[in-house]
Amino acid sequence: RRHTRLQGDWSSDVCSSDLKSNTNRNLILITAIHGGCIEKNTEKIAMELSAEKQSSVYTFIAKKCSYSANIGQNSILFSPHLSSAYYDDPNLLKLSKNHDYIFSIHGHNLENNSIIIGARGCDNFSNILSELAKQEANTIKIVNAKSSKNMKYHHLKGSSSKNHVNLGKKNGVQIEVAKNLRSVKNISKIITILSKAIDKFIEGNK
Repeated sequence: RRHTRLQGDWSSDVCSSDLKSNTNRNLILITAIHGGCIEKNTEKIAMELSAEKQSSVYTFIAKKCSYSANIGQNSILFSPHLSSAYYDDPNLLKLSKNHDYIFSIHGHNLENNSIIIGARGCDNFSNILSELAKQEANTIKIVNAKSSKNMKYHHLKGSSSKNHVNLGKKNGVQIEVAKNLRSVKNISKIITILSKAIDKFIEGNK
C-alpha cells in the first residue's frame, strides 16, 4: 500500500472516501477506482453493470476532490486520483488475481461521445464495442488506445503490468467513458452496450 498511502489512506477520513467491494463470483470483476468526484458516475456504472452481470464489484468513491498534507514545512494540495498502475490496495489486487475477467470503468475528459478502450483485451473488446455502437448508438465513437495513432489517447492504454485490470487469470479491459456519456440520462444506454460487449467478449475467449 505504499502508493495508496502516498496520497492518504482511502479508508480514513483524510481522503473522505468510501471503499466498497462485493464478491459474488470468480468469473467477472467490475471495478471503478476513481469514483465519486474524481471521475463522476463511474462507480454507478460499475455497480449497475455488476448487478446486471451478477459479478463481483469494487468501487472507490471520493467525497473530496483534493486534500492537503504536510511535506516538511510546506502544506501541499493533493488530488485523490491515483493512476491505475499505482493503485495498490491489497484487497483489490487479491480480488483481481482471483477473477478470470476484469472490466475497469474510468472516465475521461478528452472529448464528448467517445469510449476509449485499453489493457490486455483492448483489441477484441474495442472491435466488439464498435460493432454494437453502430447498431445501437451510432453517435458513440470507440477508440482503441493501444492502436490509435493519435498521441492524446496513449496515456489511456492501460498496459502496465501493475494495473489491476491486467492481473486477472484470463483477460482484462480498461473502459474510459466520456464525461457526457456518464451523465444520468446516458448511463442506462452505456450500461446496455457494455453489458452486451462483455457477454460477447467472454464468449469469444472461451
